[in-house]
Amino acid sequence: MGKQKALVISDPDILKEVFVKSFNTFRNRMRVPMIPFPLNLGLFFLDDAHWKRVRSIVSPGFSSSKLRLMCGAINECATTLANNFSKVAGNNKAVNMKEYFGAYAMDVISRTAFGVKVDSQNDFHNPFVANAQEIFKHTKERRLLPIIAALDALRDDNGYAANREKSKKDTIRGLSTDEVVGQGINFFAAGYETTASTLTFASHSLAVNPDIQEQVYHEIKEMLGNEEPNYDNIGKLKYLNNVITETLRLFPPVIALHRRASEAIQIKGLTIQKGQTIFIPVFAMQRDPEFFKNPYSFSPERHDEHSHPLSFLAFGYGPRKCIGMRLALIEAKIALVHLLRTVKFECLPDTPEVLTFKKTNFLQTDKEIRLKLSSRC
Repeated sequence: MGKQKALVISDPDILKEVFVKSFNTFRNRMRVPMIPFPLNLGLFFLDDAHWKRVRSIVSPGFSSSKLRLMCGAINECATTLANNFSKVAGNNKAVNMKEYFGAYAMDVISRTAFGVKVDSQNDFHNPFVANAQEIFKHTKERRLLPIIAALDALRDDNGYAANREKSKKDTIRGLSTDEVVGQGINFFAAGYETTASTLTFASHSLAVNPDIQEQVYHEIKEMLGNEEPNYDNIGKLKYLNNVITETLRLFPPVIALHRRASEAIQIKGLTIQKGQTIFIPVFAMQRDPEFFKNPYSFSPERHDEHSHPLSFLAFGYGPRKCIGMRLALIEAKIALVHLLRTVKFECLPDTPEVLTFKKTNFLQTDKEIRLKLSSRC
């Protein structure tokens, strides 16, 4: 990283120390320079006591009771998605999966994180949707950050400094206004791309493996019937859970994690210096034959067996794992229940069985994933 050495570690015993046993030493992520205010107040970028305080305030928003309340809104968004897929089913046209799933993810994150009801799946001119899509047209981080920085463009230098200082002082009971904005930007960016990506890869995996797709459909039919999916009953869908886990194993949206040592430490004879960055190669580890037999095959059944807990890191691990993990899984499961009741995902003649990827921080395919849809009924 510039002139500073970074370590790439995939040894699960060392990683257990990093993520859990010596968490206090590795409590912070890699320091990223030039993060604009107030994005730098988002949970992802915070360090030490500031991170701990904000995490403790935000965590109750993802409690079981809160997630139960969100399911009604998620079902509304999933119903719209299923209806839109139904409209294009049966016409042998190529359907861009990411476009549909991206709109669904935007609707859900708008409802659950912001309390704003938008229909980005149909109303493309909604101001919220138009501005949000402008951000995500810029896929590289260096293009994203100037757009977010523009939110703060009206502040002069003194106002910028004063607001940063205010947010530091307001540390006792709640979040400052600037901290709320920082969390909002973080949650929106993370909740949109990762969910849309996971559902896109899931649809491709089910199209390439129609027998697995039918097995999921029959589980939904047997366990739920026509019942609306919710926080409690989706727990019955063990095979669907395996399908999503296997999708995230092969196609983790974030291909690497990072931590930074706050002090020098020795682990298993390895000396890690103070300030040194550690990279955890999630994508590589989750396709490593040491952890997974036939790692390139899509095999949901493998998750019925015990595996090393540090071999699956799609949501991170330890106290700094993804705070929205349960919401993301609920969102994906509810969407797939609605969709598999309505349509079948099918390959087109030019649909690749094996996907190839761009060299980016977030997992993106070289070519858009396009599938054919047929009506289930």
